[in-house]
Amino acid sequence: LPPPHYLASTAVVAAELVKTSIIFTVLLTKHGARGVCQTLRTEIVGKKQQTMRFAVPAIFYTLQNNFWYYGMSNLDSVTAAVTSQLKVPSTAMFSVWLLQKDLNTSRWVAIGLLLVGLVTMQAHAAKGDERGLTGGDRRHYYSGMLAMIIASGSSGFAGVYLERLFKEID
Repeated sequence: LPPPHYLASTAVVAAELVKTSIIFTVLLTKHGARGVCQTLRTEIVGKKQQTMRFAVPAIFYTLQNNFWYYGMSNLDSVTAAVTSQLKVPSTAMFSVWLLQKDLNTSRWVAIGLLLVGLVTMQAHAAKGDERGLTGGDRRHYYSGMLAMIIASGSSGFAGVYLERLFKEID
């Protein structure tokens, strides 16, 4: 695979800056310049503990974005798309662990079938000799796979943790 013409970390930072500018535009439109400062003071600085708790999923989503870009730069698009489906079982496992959700048998069977499909697809694709992968290409493949697995896991954790925070607020 040819190297990307950008740094993944730069793309992630640029996306975060776009989101931040949109948020500030909405706040300015809604509250004016003084209102923005007051809102930031009361909602972020004034509620430090809550702000720190919401920083946890933000950090995990940022990690997920970086690992996703890295995985995408080291895998073909089909493998990356299929591997990103690991978000489903990771979200289910974190839901059981963090939210004490009970998943019925049919949901566990569906998650199991998804995992069997992912493993089957990846086992077939991992046969480097059939795909003509050299040692360096194989290394890129496995590092890309690891990045996608970490990205999926961090995304699942961040989503469930954020849901837990929202439920605690209500």
